[in-house]
Amino acid sequence: MKLKFDPNQQYQLDAIQVVVDVFAGQPANSDDANRHMDQDRRLSLEATIAKGNSLTLDVAQIIENTHKIQEKNGIEKSETKEGGFSFPMTFPLEINEKSLKHGMNFSIEMETGTCFMSR
Repeated sequence: MKLKFDPNQQYQLDAIQVVVDVFAGQPANSDDANRHMDQDRRLSLEATIAKGNSLTLDVAQIIENTHKIQEKNGIEKSETKEGGFSFPMTFPLEINEKSLKHGMNFSIEMETGTCFMSR
């Protein structure tokens, strides 16, 4: 049996676009990794944390983007609740006016050739 792979199946392209649309408005960052540096711009031995990306998009925008995607695909809008932490998390923690009731857990399912966003 020979498997044939088609990288341009529309349902896969649609699923990719949904993921991109959740984060619409997120500014593109450079490829440089963000590292915690001390005051002299040296990598701190106490904090050797490095990360490639930072989510700077406001939670309210992610909620709006999610609701637009759900509406476009005929899916019931995810419920929101009052309060929730803002991103990126900083201390002291900032509380948002609204957040998604079940958190920001997104699942894109496309095994059957359909694309939908579950909440």
